[in-house]
Amino acid sequence: MGNTGIAIGSVYSSTNNAAGLGVLSSATAAIAYQPHHMSKDLRYQALYLGMPFHQLGAAGLSVHSYGIVHTSRFLQATLSYVRSFGGVIHTSISANYHNFSVQGYQSDHAYSADLGLLLNIWERLNLGFVFRNITFTSFNDETEQHIPVEIGFGSLYRMSDELSLALDTYYQHYEGVDVRAGICYGLGERIFFRGGVSLHPRTYFAGIGVRLKEFQIDFSSSFHYRLGTSPQLALAYEF
Repeated sequence: MGNTGIAIGSVYSSTNNAAGLGVLSSATAAIAYQPHHMSKDLRYQALYLGMPFHQLGAAGLSVHSYGIVHTSRFLQATLSYVRSFGGVIHTSISANYHNFSVQGYQSDHAYSADLGLLLNIWERLNLGFVFRNITFTSFNDETEQHIPVEIGFGSLYRMSDELSLALDTYYQHYEGVDVRAGICYGLGERIFFRGGVSLHPRTYFAGIGVRLKEFQIDFSSSFHYRLGTSPQLALAYEF
């Protein structure tokens, strides 16, 4: 859905807005894999865990690894706590560990924190807010990577039981404004077709999700107008 997700609740919410973990009804684990631009060497891997605590909220853990095989790697581990209020307001705080390493050359690590908010305005509308890296953390000056300070606002509108629309807007000091839009159409409760676009950089997205009892399988791909296709596979299981 165009990398939207600020106002969407799922086990994958720690990527976009950890407050979305508050909508989980059961413990869920997921894995994801993406070879960028059809390359076996440049790849993204992730592990997600989400644990709800009834009306009190939820906790989540995610680990993301991105890099070039046997060359460099950027690793982020996130631990999140979500506090829910009446199932309408969900707030989150996340602690992040960042590690960047270049094989045989350099390695650096840092810690940061994020804040998130998800509002269920009414049964068809969600609003979300996220503030990433509220600690303004950075690597040392010799590391050619930065940890962005990012503010995002998002919305999810369910036009019907089958059709949902999402819109997110991000602001980064170095990158400026990015707008992302997504759409999801469901055939019953088992098959979901998704698509979207992000403007900075201009990238298009399409995918399909299939629910089989406790399993959720999602296959998608992004299409960069210069760099090409990056397929992605994700698998989630509800306990």
